[in-house]
Amino acid sequence: MRIVPTQLPPRHNLRRMVRLAGVAYGLSLLAGLILGSALQVGAETVGEVSRDVWLVAMATSALVVYGTTKWYFFDPRVVPSFREGALFGTVLVGIGFVIDLLIVFPLWVAGAESVYAFYTHPLFFVTLLASIAVAGIVGLEEVYVRRSVAYPTKGDASAPEASSSASPERAGS
Repeated sequence: MRIVPTQLPPRHNLRRMVRLAGVAYGLSLLAGLILGSALQVGAETVGEVSRDVWLVAMATSALVVYGTTKWYFFDPRVVPSFREGALFGTVLVGIGFVIDLLIVFPLWVAGAESVYAFYTHPLFFVTLLASIAVAGIVGLEEVYVRRSVAYPTKGDASAPEASSSASPERAGS
C-alpha cells in the first residue's frame, strides 16, 4: 500500500540559496564599504561605531535581504511560505558567517580587537535576527502575491471576463 502525503513539503533549492547568499554577501560588502567610507568608519573603529551607524547598516542589510529573498522566490518551483523565507534567511546568515570566517579570522588572529568588538555587539545579533525575520516576511508576502495572481477577485481588473457561451440565456436555447 502506498502512502500519499496530504501536503507535499516545500521544494528547497539549496544551490540557488547558496548562490544568492553569495550575491547578498557581495552586495552587503559593497554597501558596507560605501557606507563606511561615507561615514568615515575605518577598520580600526568598526567596533566603536555609534548606534545610528548600526541602525543605518541594519536598514541597508534589510534591503539587501529583501531584494535577494524576492529574487529567490522568483523561481516558480520554489513554494513560498514564512518557513521557506526564514530558511533562506538562515542560509544567508550561515553563508555570511562562513565567508566572514575566511576573510575576518586571519585579522582576528593578527590581533585586531575591533573585529571581536564588532561580532560581540548586541546590535549585530539583532541584525542577524532581523535578516531572518525579513526573509520570512517576504516568503509570507509571496504567498499572498501568488495567491492573488492565481485567484483574482471578481472586481479585479485582471480577472478574466465570463464567456458568452456560459451565459444562462444561451444554455436554454
